[in-house]
Order: sequence, then C-alpha cells, then structure tokens
Amino acid sequence: MNLSTFLAYTTAGSLVWASVLASAGYLLEKNYTTVGKYIDPTAETIVASILVVYVYRVVTHQK
Repeated sequence: MNLSTFLAYTTAGSLVWASVLASAGYLLEKNYTTVGKYIDPTAETIVASILVVYVYRVVTHQK
C-alpha cells in the first residue's frame, strides 16, 4: 500500500472514530457517570488480563 492510500484510509478511520466518540459523549450527557459505573470495572478487567498475559510471557520467555 502506498503512502497516500494509507494516509487516506487512516484519516477516514480517524474521522469516523472521533465522530462516534463525540456523538456518544453528546448522547450520554449527564448519564456519563452512570455508564461509567458499568464500563470502569470492565475496562479494569481487560487491562488486568492483558497485564497478566504480558507478565506470564516475560516470565516464561526462553532465550
């Protein structure tokens, strides 16, 4: 893939992602803290899982 095609796809994807996040923030308005009660534990579980897998890989890595 050449550079101009890559930049075009990256720009389009970034615009879509930013629009989705901005729309979600606008729609949530005052319910942000309520939604955060459900999303925060899920995000913490995902981050902890990734950390456990990473530490396992580092500990069991053979040179």
